[in-house]
Amino acid sequence: MRTRDTGRQSDINDINKRAGNVRGAFEVSSNWDVTGLRVVIVDDVATTGATLHEAAKALYKAGAAKVLCAAFAGNRAVKNAEPF
Repeated sequence: MRTRDTGRQSDINDINKRAGNVRGAFEVSSNWDVTGLRVVIVDDVATTGATLHEAAKALYKAGAAKVLCAAFAGNRAVKNAEPF
Protein backbone atom coordinates (compact mmCIF):
# COMPACT_ATOMS: atom_id res chain seq x y z
CA MET A 1 0.00 0.00 0.00
CA ARG A 2 1.11 3.57 -0.62
CA THR A 3 2.11 5.30 2.62
CA ARG A 4 2.13 8.83 1.26
CA ASP A 5 0.94 10.83 -1.72
CA THR A 6 3.77 10.79 -4.21
CA GLY A 7 2.24 12.66 -7.08
CA ARG A 8 2.21 11.39 -10.64
CA GLN A 9 5.42 9.81 -11.90
CA SER A 10 4.45 10.85 -15.44
CA ASP A 11 4.81 14.50 -14.42
CA ILE A 12 8.51 13.95 -13.61
CA ASN A 13 11.05 13.66 -16.45
CA ASP A 14 14.27 13.16 -14.49
CA ILE A 15 15.07 9.51 -13.64
CA ASN A 16 16.62 10.40 -10.29
CA LYS A 17 13.68 12.57 -9.29
CA ARG A 18 11.30 9.75 -10.23
CA ALA A 19 13.19 7.37 -7.97
CA GLY A 20 13.18 9.92 -5.15
CA ASN A 21 9.47 10.55 -5.59
CA VAL A 22 8.55 6.96 -4.68
CA ARG A 23 11.48 6.10 -2.38
CA GLY A 24 10.04 4.50 0.76
CA ALA A 25 6.47 5.20 -0.35
CA PHE A 26 5.15 1.63 -0.01
CA GLU A 27 4.65 -0.92 2.75
CA VAL A 28 2.73 -4.15 3.16
CA SER A 29 -0.46 -3.79 5.18
CA SER A 30 -0.46 -5.47 8.59
CA ASN A 31 -3.58 -7.31 7.33
CA TRP A 32 -1.41 -9.32 4.93
CA ASP A 33 1.25 -11.92 5.67
CA VAL A 34 3.49 -12.36 2.63
CA THR A 35 6.18 -14.31 4.48
CA GLY A 36 7.63 -16.93 2.16
CA LEU A 37 5.25 -16.15 -0.69
CA ARG A 38 5.98 -15.51 -4.34
CA VAL A 39 4.29 -12.24 -5.30
CA VAL A 40 3.62 -10.70 -8.71
CA ILE A 41 3.31 -6.92 -9.01
CA VAL A 42 1.49 -5.68 -12.11
CA ASP A 43 1.81 -2.04 -13.16
CA ASP A 44 0.09 -0.31 -16.05
CA VAL A 45 3.24 1.34 -17.47
CA ALA A 46 6.87 0.83 -16.52
CA THR A 47 9.01 3.77 -17.53
CA THR A 48 12.06 3.81 -15.26
CA GLY A 49 10.96 0.93 -13.02
CA ALA A 50 11.18 3.07 -9.88
CA THR A 51 7.64 2.32 -8.69
CA LEU A 52 8.01 -1.43 -9.26
CA HIS A 53 11.39 -1.38 -7.53
CA GLU A 54 10.08 0.39 -4.42
CA ALA A 55 6.99 -1.83 -4.20
CA ALA A 56 9.22 -4.94 -4.49
CA LYS A 57 11.49 -3.61 -1.73
CA ALA A 58 8.49 -3.29 0.60
CA LEU A 59 7.41 -6.86 -0.17
CA TYR A 60 10.89 -8.26 0.44
CA LYS A 61 11.10 -6.29 3.69
CA ALA A 62 7.80 -7.91 4.74
CA GLY A 63 9.25 -11.37 4.08
CA ALA A 64 8.24 -12.26 0.53
CA ALA A 65 10.41 -15.05 -0.88
CA LYS A 66 10.28 -13.85 -4.48
CA VAL A 67 8.84 -10.78 -6.20
CA LEU A 68 8.20 -10.70 -9.92
CA CYS A 69 7.30 -7.48 -11.70
CA ALA A 70 5.25 -7.09 -14.87
CA ALA A 71 3.87 -4.15 -16.79
CA PHE A 72 1.32 -3.86 -19.55
CA ALA A 73 3.39 -1.26 -21.38
CA GLY A 74 6.76 0.45 -21.35
CA ASN A 75 8.32 3.33 -23.19
CA ARG A 76 11.88 2.19 -23.69
CA ALA A 77 12.84 2.24 -27.34
CA VAL A 78 15.05 -0.49 -28.69
CA LYS A 79 17.87 0.93 -30.81
CA ASN A 80 18.38 -0.61 -34.24
CA ALA A 81 15.30 -2.81 -33.87
CA GLU A 82 13.85 -4.30 -37.04
CA PRO A 83 10.22 -3.35 -37.73
CA PHE A 84 7.63 -6.10 -37.50
